[in-house]
This record gives sequence, structure tokens and C-alpha cells, in this order.
Amino acid sequence: MEWDYDGFLEKAKIYIKRALTEDREGEIFPLWAALALEFLGKATLAKIHPVLVADLKSDNATIMAAFGYGVANKPRTIMFNQVFARLRSLIPEEFTSVEYDAAMEITERRNAELHSGLFVFQKLSTQSWLPQFFGICKILLEHQQLTLEDLFGENEAKAADALIEAAKEKFNKEVDEAIKAAKSNFDKLNEIDKEIGKSQAAASARIADSAVIVQSKSVICPACKSEAVIVGQSIAESEPKFSFELETIYTYTNLPMNFRCWACKLELNGYKALYHANLGDQFTVTRGEPGVLTLDSEVTQAYWNWLSETVFTSWRLKLNQINEEAELLMSVRTHIGTASMRRGNGTKHFFTFENIDTWENDINKLESSSFRDVKIVKKAISTLTEIIAWAKSPENTAAPDETEKWKHTADELTEWIRLKFPKAH
Repeated sequence: MEWDYDGFLEKAKIYIKRALTEDREGEIFPLWAALALEFLGKATLAKIHPVLVADLKSDNATIMAAFGYGVANKPRTIMFNQVFARLRSLIPEEFTSVEYDAAMEITERRNAELHSGLFVFQKLSTQSWLPQFFGICKILLEHQQLTLEDLFGENEAKAADALIEAAKEKFNKEVDEAIKAAKSNFDKLNEIDKEIGKSQAAASARIADSAVIVQSKSVICPACKSEAVIVGQSIAESEPKFSFELETIYTYTNLPMNFRCWACKLELNGYKALYHANLGDQFTVTRGEPGVLTLDSEVTQAYWNWLSETVFTSWRLKLNQINEEAELLMSVRTHIGTASMRRGNGTKHFFTFENIDTWENDINKLESSSFRDVKIVKKAISTLTEIIAWAKSPENTAAPDETEKWKHTADELTEWIRLKFPKAH
């Protein structure tokens, strides 16, 4: 018979196998999965009896063929909506209205993808449908005396169970409070510290995306919206493929398990926590060379330590690159201090800062923030403008050679700021 139990189950397995070789964040993965779901549903019905997949509106030959009598000319099976409606009637305690609605939504998306001009699977989050999909598959397989492992394999089945369990809980108070606390702490930081944190977070994200370990990726932090890092648990590794440029491409699929943000210090551990933070999408990492699969729950902390050290090193290198500019600023500060002492005879203070200590503190902040804070740069420009104007005024009693020395330094710094911070003018 063309549509007996074994045939439907085998086709579901083939479509699932095709789905699992695709990028989890792409459009083809959900399409193959949705196609497989209908055949898995028909297999469940056919396991009870093949007549349950027969279209009752067709000729009698179809129904007779389902009982093994004769061969129908064009045997017709029921549509996907009837498949799920009959499952709802036959196993109502397990296949509830929730599973029915989810199954209908998945297959209706499939139909829209195949029979309309819409791209319904484009940028579709796996978290929005995959837990429900796995839950339906588990129910249907159990009625065939099978398990998720029989259809998906050991690693995929474990990941599927994690998704199913996470989706059972509608709200996680602990995760919600952790995100709110991290956001509150970040909001209390001054602009300089926020900028430093975001820069460190961006560095960690770049390192995670390029690391030879293929179980990490960058994401956006749900608390402070900075770049952050997710570390996953390996689910699958595809066979190497060749690109159009004849480069070998290696693809790795991961289940997100740990999250860290270097800006607001938010940390989340375990798939359930990431799921409730809307960070539960399975993700695929592609490399042009074999990656290293070393992470599990016991060594994740070692990875965080390595990443932290690498980020710190990267950050220090970035600061070292601006040492010359920092020295130039401090040189100007020294000349400003000299000018301040020479004008300390009761005349009006010409600085935009209240005293030399606040100027020095702001210089230090400017250095720590990699000169990215425009407000401080504007203060520096304002101060230098006043100094240069005073240097040309009759009030300047400094020796000509010294005057020219720090005038040149101030002009040099002003030009450097103008080129590096055009928006500050």
C-alpha cells in the first residue's frame, strides 16, 4: 500500500534528517520540519489503522484499499487539518487543543511558504515554534511505541527534551528579577563607565564570534542592550561542504546554555533560564576550518575565564595604542597648571574647570574611556581655546620660549581633537 504506517514513518524520518542538516537559523530547517510533522501525524493514525488516513470524500475504492481489498485508481489521503483533527479525537488527553493549535500553525506556515508569495520562515526564531514542535513529536512517537531518540538521534533528543521542559513554565521570576537588577545597576553607572563596559562587551562578542571553539556566539543583552556572549552545548556537527569558491565549510549546531554580558554583568545559566530571557534559539556556527568542540557543563567556566582574560588583554592593547595621546594631554595639563599658578594673583580664573584637580580627574577619565566621551572633549576644547587666547593677550608674562613651547603643545592637541572628534566642535 502506498500509505501504510511504515511508509509514512520512513518519510517523516527522511524529512527530519534533511531538516537537521540545515542551518537552524535559516528558512529551510523549519520547512523540512513542518513537512515531516504531517507525515508523522499520518504515521500515528496509520499505526492504529490505515483507513484513518483515507479521504472519506473520495470513492469507495480508497477506503477498500485501506483495508487491503483491491487497489484504488488514485487513493487519496486526508489533508493536514484533518490529520490533526482526527488525532485530537483519538488521543484527546495528550494531543490537547494546545498541541492541535501549534500543529496547525506550523503546517499553515508551511502551506503559506509553498503556495504564496510570502516568506513566512524568514528570520523565524526557533524558540517561537521548536519547543512546541518537539512536544507534538514526542506525543505522536509515544503512541507509536517510539521515542524522540528514534526519530532525532541521541543528542538532538536531549536538546528537544530541554526545550520541551523550558516551555512548560510560562514565566520565570528568578530570570526576570536578574534582568531587571542588571538593568538597574547599569543605568546607575556614569556615562564613562557605561562606555567602558560596552566597549569591553563588544570586544568579548568579537572574540566569541571568531574563536576556534564553535559553541559561542554574540547576542544582544536583554538588560542593557550591549553586545554579549552565549555559550552552547553541541548538538550536531554536519559533514564538511564545499562553497562556490571550493572552500571547505564546517557547520556546528548548538543549544544555548550559558549567557554573560561584560557591560552590565548579567549572567544566566541553563537552557531554561536562557529560554525565559528570549535567548533560547538554537544556533549554527560555520567555520572555514574544523572547530574545537570542547565545552560541556564542567569546563564552561574555564571558557569564561579564557574569554575574560582575552577581552582584558584586547582592552589593554587598545589603551596602549593611545598612550601617546594620553601623554600629550598630561603635558598640556602641566602647562595649564603652570599658567594657573602664574595667574594666581587674584585675577579671574580662566579655566572651564573649577580647579586643577578636577581637570586632572577628567583627563584620567578621558584616558580610561579611550577618548570617546564627547562632553569631556568639549571641555578640553573650551579650556584650550581660552589658554590660546590668553597666551596672545597682554596678561601673558611668561618667558617667550616657554610660551611658544606650550602654545605649540596646545595647538597640536587642538588639531588632534579636531581630527579625531569632528562632532565635538
